Amino acid sequence: MGPTATIPYSHYWTFNHEENHDNFAGADHLDFNYQLKGMEAQPVSGPDSSYDLDDIVNRRTAHDLRMKEAITELQWPLVGPFEVAPLRAGSVVLYSHNMFHRGNHRRDDWRTWQDNPRFMWRFWLYRTTDPNQSTNDDLLPAEIDWNKLGEDPLTNIDLAPAGEDLTSVWRYHYHWTRTGKAPSQPAKQLVLSTDQREREAEKLARQLGLKHDSAEPARIGAAYRLAAIGDSKLAVKILGQALYDERENVRRAATYGLIAVG
Repeated sequence: MGPTATIPYSHYWTFNHEENHDNFAGADHLDFNYQLKGMEAQPVSGPDSSYDLDDIVNRRTAHDLRMKEAITELQWPLVGPFEVAPLRAGSVVLYSHNMFHRGNHRRDDWRTWQDNPRFMWRFWLYRTTDPNQSTNDDLLPAEIDWNKLGEDPLTNIDLAPAGEDLTSVWRYHYHWTRTGKAPSQPAKQLVLSTDQREREAEKLARQLGLKHDSAEPARIGAAYRLAAIGDSKLAVKILGQALYDERENVRRAATYGLIAVG
């Protein structure tokens, strides 16, 4: 009946809201030509649709294919289309509202719509307090090998290919939601010499400045990895400089990194 379409693992990334001048209707459109070419105004389902019902049900319409391509062309890690469906009446879905998501056209026979209405209530839940800061090391969460978690049981997405830019973000937020504090320095950083640490920081500083929407995960990953590099003064120096970059996507990543550094 037209389930909400989501993009799992997209809630860490976003688009610029200052630089995307082609995207005057809002920065969250994945494919603005969808609007410019008039596809948004064409009915996908219903009595005025030009599509065959079988194509509508099986997601083979030009609209469906266009939306799938818009997602895959993002080139963000683990990102793909997903619909929480079919759902029985009375079902509840919990998800991060920062995920890219959209309403969808109905796929059931339009001649039954009047007798088969659909209803949805949406509630937004906000955290109003920080997690309790644990001072007991015994209560600290154990380290997780994110790449060995296998497939996400909800979406069947394999987590093994998740790179360090993504798992560094996961590690920080997983720890913070349980302790209210940043995690300890990763084991691989503890063995670095001062020269090695500085070279790693220089590499991450360059990564922080990568261009284009497809590099959003790399920029943010670099910021979180800098925050955990084991030299807070060095991290703050690089992230502080990036905060004054002319590009919004660099400043955004730097802001996340500075928060993670403390």
